[in-house]
Amino acid sequence: MSTTPSLETPPLDTLSVSDFMALDFIPVQAGNLRRGGFSEVGRILSDGKAYFLKRQHNMTRRTFRHPRRHPTYFFEWKFIERLAGTGVTPHCVLYAEQRQGGNVDAVLITEELSGYRSLNEYHDAGEDMTSLMPALGRALHAIHARRIRHGSVHGEHILASPDGDVRLIDFERCRRHWSAVRCALADLKQLRKRSAWLGDSMMWQILSAYPDSMATRLATELNLPETSVS
Repeated sequence: MSTTPSLETPPLDTLSVSDFMALDFIPVQAGNLRRGGFSEVGRILSDGKAYFLKRQHNMTRRTFRHPRRHPTYFFEWKFIERLAGTGVTPHCVLYAEQRQGGNVDAVLITEELSGYRSLNEYHDAGEDMTSLMPALGRALHAIHARRIRHGSVHGEHILASPDGDVRLIDFERCRRHWSAVRCALADLKQLRKRSAWLGDSMMWQILSAYPDSMATRLATELNLPETSVS
């Protein structure tokens, strides 16, 4: 997935939350600063394996089910665990948090998806992505069938392997919903809006992974021109 240089770290099970927060790593994207807190993501190596370390300080929210404020990575971890076995998420190695003096730190570590590239990378390289769309549809439907909205579906968060396997990353904005259709519609609208390369025929390829009745309803809501879902 990444050619970003990495720093070798001690065995992960020997490090505390404080150790991870102080660990020297090379960020793979710009960090986020918000209301006195921050979050950042870096790539690390440990025992010859590559991982992505996500860490944050005082980035919290609450939900109806969790009235006590939790780090947003806590919710991402929960959704990754809930989707375990679907084959659409990276493997979560560790989640831990530490509360001290009114502050809260959290770390989330996932295995790197070796050989996978984002759809944005495929597009920038001028490669045809049509064959990946049914697999993307299956990944999205696996989430939506469980009445989960991803909340951040765009080319940078969709990864594909050379043999056509598709995974999703960044589940921090996931939400539960009473309707699978509403979940799918929100994510597909977002995907379409943020992916200039995504034409109508590719949208139909994505919808081919959904049950016919659901695909037809989604196509109507998305204002797709009529065609067959096959």
